[in-house]
Amino acid sequence: MIKDRNIDPKAAIQLHKIMGGMSGRAETFYAIKSGTDYATWIADRVDNDHWSSTIQDVIDNKCVDGRPDHVYIGPGKIKENVLIVDREGLSLSGIVEGWFTQIRPSDATTKRTLSSVSGFTVQGLGFAILDRSVSISDLLIDGGGNYLGIYIGDGYRIDTGYSANSASARIRNVVFRGGNEGELGILLDGCSDNVVIEGCTFDQLSKAGIQIDPGGARTVQRPIIRDNLFRSCNIYGIDMYSSATTVNVLVQDNTFQDGAQAFTYGVRFQSTGVHSLVGNRFACANTWSASATDFISGNYGSNGADGSEVVSEA
Repeated sequence: MIKDRNIDPKAAIQLHKIMGGMSGRAETFYAIKSGTDYATWIADRVDNDHWSSTIQDVIDNKCVDGRPDHVYIGPGKIKENVLIVDREGLSLSGIVEGWFTQIRPSDATTKRTLSSVSGFTVQGLGFAILDRSVSISDLLIDGGGNYLGIYIGDGYRIDTGYSANSASARIRNVVFRGGNEGELGILLDGCSDNVVIEGCTFDQLSKAGIQIDPGGARTVQRPIIRDNLFRSCNIYGIDMYSSATTVNVLVQDNTFQDGAQAFTYGVRFQSTGVHSLVGNRFACANTWSASATDFISGNYGSNGADGSEVVSEA
């Protein structure tokens, strides 16, 4: 099993050869866009069972449910709407992070539309996570043109035939760029327990960086949103749809920064569950909206003379 997500791809290939594809062990795969120099390089060094030109083909036809396989996504503009279902333990990462590995859901041939209970519709999405312990890292997702970056949930808004459990999904070091057109970075929609979103950038989303909805078959419980940057989103950095079923959201050590657009609120808690807003930095005019039962402590605003005014204490 490859534990270092930033391992050099050449080294990853050698490690895979050493492991020999042993049954029951994690496997390494590659999704490399056709027609690139990198695709030629991979094709010369990896057998056909371990790479494809699309992410969806690798997931559906090469990875195995319950085996912690890892898919490296090659550089370029990736024109897909990717569905992850019945692939527990799967992880995906860009070989080169940021703009060099750009997911473009608006350019995909097959798109998955979604209407949210909180009142918005998207024309498609970069990834839909509908299984447990799925990890995505080191990518840029361009949501321009009314698109969503990543859906994590029970699948209720996509297809009522799903009753998925996406507990313990982890999203790390992903840039979500809206260009003032993309609706959302991440939608948590009945995502179950202990989803972690960390080290990401949410830039110029027209609705919110992260939207938290109650789902249909499951609920949202104890997600952790930490160490992210929310910058110049048009309405909210993090928004929660009013629902008693959403419980114990932790928002910790994030930065909320006004830009060309100012937040209506950096964070809006609406659920009656007890949530925590701890140690965040608000470089914005409108900080948060929460109930008296929520735990608010150690957050900082930027309206003091030295930029360090404490705006909440335990």
